[in-house]
Amino acid sequence: MTDYLQSLSIVDLHAWYLGLADVISRRPVSGGAEPLASRLLRRYLTPAPSNPAYTFVAPNYVRSHAIVQAAIAHHRAVYLSRSEARIGGTLRIAGIQPRWCRPEDYAWDRRAALTLHLESLVEVPLRWQLTGTDDEKDILYGLGMGFQLRTDAVALLRPSSTDPGATSFTSFTARIVDTYDFNPDEHITCPNPDFGSSRANAVRPSDETLVVYHSNAARLERAGRAQVYAVRSDAWVPPGTLWSPGSADLTCERAWRPW
Repeated sequence: MTDYLQSLSIVDLHAWYLGLADVISRRPVSGGAEPLASRLLRRYLTPAPSNPAYTFVAPNYVRSHAIVQAAIAHHRAVYLSRSEARIGGTLRIAGIQPRWCRPEDYAWDRRAALTLHLESLVEVPLRWQLTGTDDEKDILYGLGMGFQLRTDAVALLRPSSTDPGATSFTSFTARIVDTYDFNPDEHITCPNPDFGSSRANAVRPSDETLVVYHSNAARLERAGRAQVYAVRSDAWVPPGTLWSPGSADLTCERAWRPW
């Protein structure tokens, strides 16, 4: 596929990306707010000497989407030591089990509440660029093909004769903790802001969409016309069904097997 943006000057390339943000801003999303994708892209295209994290309120269509709720359910299972977490590139048991098996390593008396947190990648299907709803396209274009989700929980273990691992959560929150950037080796299909334009230097005005190579974003960064930055959402409380009480696996042999 041809990279139709490759020959643009930095000035024209920057203007094209700003036009893309404008086009995306007119795409409706649930709740009627400006799409997350256009807000984040404009921030990327506006470098600043100091570049603090961009914070935003996570839209309901992000918080309630199945891929996010599945990630939250996975975090609960990790806390209960029922699923493995990827830590330092290795899958391992985390959460309550290793703390129960080696309480001295965590300064825990096996009775006090445990403060736990986890970050994991939420993968976003690339097919959403063609088949996704407007909300799903906003997730893809705003947060990319994957973003980091963090949860923070407080777990209370109350063993009983019938369930040694009986656990409840007294608090549970989730938030997005990520970086807004582009992989220069990837590309994506975007709306073409020059579609139907009669400008002399319009890019493929006959094409409603355009394959955009992220190597062009890298060009903007090198020229100081775009800047990578941290993205943070507010913390929200997921539905209680996603962090309901459960039974932690306290099998110590699993917790300390060699990796």
